Amino acid sequence: MAAGGSKRLKNRTTYGATYGIASAPEFVLESQSHGRSPQMTHQSMPPPPPPLLLYEVKNEFNAKAKLRLKNIVGDWKEKWRVLGEDAKLIYISDHVWTDLKAYWTLPRSV
Repeated sequence: MAAGGSKRLKNRTTYGATYGIASAPEFVLESQSHGRSPQMTHQSMPPPPPPLLLYEVKNEFNAKAKLRLKNIVGDWKEKWRVLGEDAKLIYISDHVWTDLKAYWTLPRSV
């Protein structure tokens, strides 16, 4: 009997052989299979974009999002003027719809 109270059975197939899983010596990382070490793979990545470019992209996105949101809420307001209470969309909560209607009735929101 082997140490620890467990014994190894002779001529027994292993779990990996039964289910087609490679054993430890057969398994090779993809980065190592091409002659590169894992540390070398990080050096081949492109550098991050400069902060100024990220700032410009963020500003452009925000500008387009503001315009689009304004158009969407404007469309809701027009539907509300024509259809009244039937214009409320399912995904808008009652609380938000009530606040939107209160805002739309103010003279400054025209």
